[in-house]
Amino acid sequence: MYNSKVDIYALGLVFFELKYPFSTMMERVMTLQNIKKHKYPERFVRELPEEVGLAYAVLFCPFYEHFTVSTTHEAKYVFSHDLASSSL
Repeated sequence: MYNSKVDIYALGLVFFELKYPFSTMMERVMTLQNIKKHKYPERFVRELPEEVGLAYAVLFCPFYEHFTVSTTHEAKYVFSHDLASSSL
């Protein structure tokens, strides 16, 4: 089902790809598959801890599976992260 949650999740993947360069397409595929399992690359976690927090907030927002809330509330959850609010 397509709704605003799909957009926010896609935004999280784009954010991650902008911050974490890939050497090969296979590395990209494997890394994105691991992200779906909540496993970030060690280098990303080590070098960009604030970005990890924002990526997690966007990709694994607790509202996705447990609650039905408005788009405004979902966006507020994501943009309440320190890194997101300092970038606006």
